[in-house]
Amino acid sequence: MTVYNLSAAGLVKASQDAINNGTLKIAKFAFDTAGVDSSGASNKTVAAHGTGVILPAGAIVVGGFFSVITKFTSAETNTGTIAISVEGANDIQTAAPVSGAPYSSTGGKAIVPKINSPESTSITLTVDREITCTVATAALTAGKLTGVLIYIAPDA
Repeated sequence: MTVYNLSAAGLVKASQDAINNGTLKIAKFAFDTAGVDSSGASNKTVAAHGTGVILPAGAIVVGGFFSVITKFTSAETNTGTIAISVEGANDIQTAAPVSGAPYSSTGGKAIVPKINSPESTSITLTVDREITCTVATAALTAGKLTGVLIYIAPDA
């Protein structure tokens, strides 16, 4: 077992080692209303849309973010909502209307879990799970986001 100094340099070294030995992983995902989900359905429709990115059972999601590339809009005066999930409903991003934050402006967006507090916000997957964006209330008309989830891979 390697012991690391409790310092910025020690944290960087621990992170590098985790990446190099394959323990720390990054899952990249995208959700685009111009495309289709992992089952072939239009991402504009009211439904749960798989992104095609699956994390393994036992993975512990410790952080990440998403970035709105194109602002989201929906039918019915922007009343549509989007939630992002991996283990359970709303666990990455709680359902929010596209008329407000975080979907109505471009740029980086914070998620749960928070990488600086994984002891209280991390998410442990019970089975293999697909990162899912769920559209509710009204169909979407435009929008695109990309994101990453940082996770600790389960023991082999």
